[in-house]
Amino acid sequence: MVIDYVASVRITEEGRQALLKLTKGDMRRALNVLQACHAAYDLTGETEVYNCTGNPHPSDIETIVNSMLADEFTTAYSSECECGGHGDGR
Repeated sequence: MVIDYVASVRITEEGRQALLKLTKGDMRRALNVLQACHAAYDLTGETEVYNCTGNPHPSDIETIVNSMLADEFTTAYSSECECGGHGDGR
């Protein structure tokens, strides 16, 4: 039963909030993400939810935007590449 499965998943409050944000309240998506996280991790937190969905972590986005606003182009570009961006339009 779905409720029993969800009850057995260990998730932090931050993970729960990330799950709600990324799935936009869609229960099917949420269950799919929970299943993937549960299969890959013992404890599901915010980072694990972002990793399982392939979405960039908010802290990575913040780092890139701050670098774009404060640094010169080559430094900002290098920072973007280090955060996991491809830098080639992919």
